[in-house]
Amino acid sequence: MLKKWLKKKKNVLKIEDWIKALTSWGIPAELITEISGLDPPPNLHSVIQDLQFKQQKKCEQVLYNTSHVVETKHLFHNHKGEDYDHFNCKSKIVEVFENVEKKNIPNLVVLDESTFYPTSGG
Repeated sequence: MLKKWLKKKKNVLKIEDWIKALTSWGIPAELITEISGLDPPPNLHSVIQDLQFKQQKKCEQVLYNTSHVVETKHLFHNHKGEDYDHFNCKSKIVEVFENVEKKNIPNLVVLDESTFYPTSGG
């Protein structure tokens, strides 16, 4: 398929062509280079990243009044901040803030304790 496409394009690929081959067809840039003999555009990956960032749907920020709720105990660190391998706990739900005003806005669940590490996808 790539060889036919390159022949049709007379072995000249614009950055849009590279993006289509990588993102739509899943063909790695290295394979395109190997087959075509062309070097990928130097900004190829940053352009793809910018396009993906622009396409992401941003979740509207909703602020909940949590001043009356006791702070969640963070189990991902021990008291010295050294325990990164704590993965399991039996938490209790302290409060649920339901978003009834707007659709597609997540609810908020507050737990008494948590092993979710917030800066590592928790």
